[in-house]
Amino acid sequence: MSKTTPTTADRSLFVVDDDPDICALLEHWLRDLYAYRSFASSTLLYDAMKNTSPSAICLDLNLEGESGLDVLSKIKSRHPHIPVIMITAEKDLQKALECVQAGALDYLTKPLTRESVLQTIRMATQSIMPFSQHSNTNSTLELPAGLIAESPTMVSALRKVIKIASSDISVVLRGETGSGKERIAQTLHEASPRNDKPFIALNCAAIADGIQDSLLFGHERGAFSGATHTHKGFFEEADGGTLFLDEVAELNLDVQAKLLRVLQEQCFQRVGGRHVYQSDFRIVAASHKALADEVEAGRFREDLMYRLNVVEIQIPALRERPEDIDPLIDHFITKYTDSTAPKLAIITRALLNTYTWPGNIRELQNTIQEICVLYGGQLITPKHLPTAIQRELLAAQHEGNIDAQQVSAATEAPLQRKPDDSKLDVEACLKKGWTLEDLEAWGIRVMLEHVNGNISELTRRLGIGRTTLYRKLKDYGLRNDL
Repeated sequence: MSKTTPTTADRSLFVVDDDPDICALLEHWLRDLYAYRSFASSTLLYDAMKNTSPSAICLDLNLEGESGLDVLSKIKSRHPHIPVIMITAEKDLQKALECVQAGALDYLTKPLTRESVLQTIRMATQSIMPFSQHSNTNSTLELPAGLIAESPTMVSALRKVIKIASSDISVVLRGETGSGKERIAQTLHEASPRNDKPFIALNCAAIADGIQDSLLFGHERGAFSGATHTHKGFFEEADGGTLFLDEVAELNLDVQAKLLRVLQEQCFQRVGGRHVYQSDFRIVAASHKALADEVEAGRFREDLMYRLNVVEIQIPALRERPEDIDPLIDHFITKYTDSTAPKLAIITRALLNTYTWPGNIRELQNTIQEICVLYGGQLITPKHLPTAIQRELLAAQHEGNIDAQQVSAATEAPLQRKPDDSKLDVEACLKKGWTLEDLEAWGIRVMLEHVNGNISELTRRLGIGRTTLYRKLKDYGLRNDL
């Protein structure tokens, strides 16, 4: 990131605090760098902003009269592009989260330090343009290629990601294994001013205790047995960019203590060395465990949790974002095939939409990749699905009383047309001649009854267009008015 110091000619700063000592201290630190003005109340601030807009605002959370959060809300509604930095009296994680969710770019805790104030305000004034480009949360969310988000829960999470991308605030991504936390961390990096610098990802659960500090901080030649060369650590490689620590709760307590010092001072020493290195990085951590629970169990440092967990973003499991399953299926089919893409039978697609996906997106991706590699160009029926998925389908009763075992067996044999029951009787079906179209007609009829004839809901569940569905309903004689 650029370290260019802003000048008073092009950067102005408003401070709103009813404590004259705080205002005097900030003026002492900032008057040579910014066009500085302070206000003892929100009323004075509003009057000043009728005629001018500052480059950034520092706002006390605990103002007398109108609360800091109320003032923040009014500022963001009237001037959404102005970055606001909240000043809080104590380290209250919940309050900090409320501030960021309400639109604050970052927050500072008292007692203030000159270094933290200068760094935070410099970041705020340098990130005005990136922040303003993403500040309108009512606009359509533009996503990077390959990132699917149609469900409200995922869109909400991504809006938070975009909202905080231009700051250097620390973030913890919470979500189950395979839910896409690393991809979200990449999105955060790509939307930030650091996007032209490295994105370094480390899965803390995949490295042994004995080499965690070496990988993170680097080591000097001869630092330990086998250290035949000097090695740069991930903090050094991430200079200017973003360091993503996946499964951060798996770091041992000794490394956690070193990590806390690095986060506080932005400097470190390699293992076996004395030279102090500095690195300008943004930290994004992730865990499928609740860090508060790990602190309670004595496995994670409380001070490190508060340093990392300024903002927590919950990444929903795939079963919690069903609207995204079909688009993800189509995305992965396109990714793993060219002209020989497999075609999913409607009933197969319906079953994939009802499966619980314990492995989340990673499991779905692996499933579609396997189908594409093994059965490219074929019609995919339930019998082609991986064994693990078939095992769960055999044990579950699906929507519309579709019995997974009977469906799986039925796809391998001719079936009876227009059965009277909503369940398939395999013995009866084997005795009567049915085609694959008969099975499709049966599946559509059962699901049509289940959604009470709601065409829009049926097209969504089946993953086909309305025109296609109308044609099939007419061909199969399932609607008399078409």
